[in-house]
Amino acid sequence: MKTYPTSVSFLLADMVREEMQKKHTLIGVYAGDEIALSQSALSELKNSKPVVLSTLCIYAVARGVSGKFKVSFDVFGPDDKSLMPPHTFLTSPKKTLAFIGQMSPFVINSLGKYCAILKFDDHEFRYDFSVIAPEEGMST
Repeated sequence: MKTYPTSVSFLLADMVREEMQKKHTLIGVYAGDEIALSQSALSELKNSKPVVLSTLCIYAVARGVSGKFKVSFDVFGPDDKSLMPPHTFLTSPKKTLAFIGQMSPFVINSLGKYCAILKFDDHEFRYDFSVIAPEEGMST
């Protein structure tokens, strides 16, 4: 019997490393759902040059899930264009599934809202995050 996730939690990080015994190490976790660019990166965007992060990971944990699923993951930019080839796989989790979506490099062409979509068959879980300008007084 299939049971779709009761909840899915998402985090943004620079890197996620898989460890033994179903553990993960998250490095450079972003506080909240925002990536604040530096002043120099913002200047690049204003000059129509992309900002390139070497890696961006979206870490998702789905709880209360069991059965066999077709799982897919995709990320969209502010222009609603996919930023990566869609990733699809079959899985048979028991209770919890941890998923790591890694984009290397992550190319930022504009400020705005981005969206990651994790699907279990046709059940969709969205994660919205933003790339924003630096706050006043933020160091470069």
